[in-house]
Amino acid sequence: MGLLLVMILLSLNAYAYIDPFVSPVEPLKKVKKINFSKKKPEIFKNVKVFNLNEYILEGVIGSPSKYKLVLKDPETGKIYTLSEGTPIDVNIIIQKISRKYILLKEYYYTKTGKVESRYRKVKIGPEELK
Repeated sequence: MGLLLVMILLSLNAYAYIDPFVSPVEPLKKVKKINFSKKKPEIFKNVKVFNLNEYILEGVIGSPSKYKLVLKDPETGKIYTLSEGTPIDVNIIIQKISRKYILLKEYYYTKTGKVESRYRKVKIGPEELK
């Protein structure tokens, strides 16, 4: 009788802590891994950082062979024109500018510590042009 009671209590205890949103195959103790992507490789030195979320996109000017991006600093009101090949961070460069999107080339560390690049496309629409 006592053994049956212990088995019932153990089985209730095991089911009482199951979270339906946690995968049952995940290990309970997670080991902290080094994330190389948080540290940016400094490909470009002495760069004025343009966080595209903090600037107002005034427009795209130029001809199809050579577009330029016009950004406005909302705090100072200063206007910046950026062209293809302009670094906007220590690891990001503007690869291509068109009327519909901006193609950014971002350098990052892989898990092995090797520097590689990837492309990010930022769409430009009427809501971005204010």
